Amino acid sequence: MGWLAAAWALLSSKIGRYVAGAAAIALTVGVVLLKAFSAGRVSERARQQRANLRAYKERSYVDEEVRRRNADDIRRGLRDDWPE
Repeated sequence: MGWLAAAWALLSSKIGRYVAGAAAIALTVGVVLLKAFSAGRVSERARQQRANLRAYKERSYVDEEVRRRNADDIRRGLRDDWPE
């Protein structure tokens, strides 16, 4: 109970009110920063998931294209693209 009396004495002084106001402002800024970092983390995770989905679709498309070709077409394509 002694800490409550000390807190009341601190808040009843002019310096104590300034300290309490500064602490409240610091707490508010801290909460805002934490929310901003959290939103950034969620946004980055969503961006990475979109990139993964895009890569999966492209890989599926390429796999299907290769699967549809016969061996001669694949050899011809590789030979034409081969550096000389």
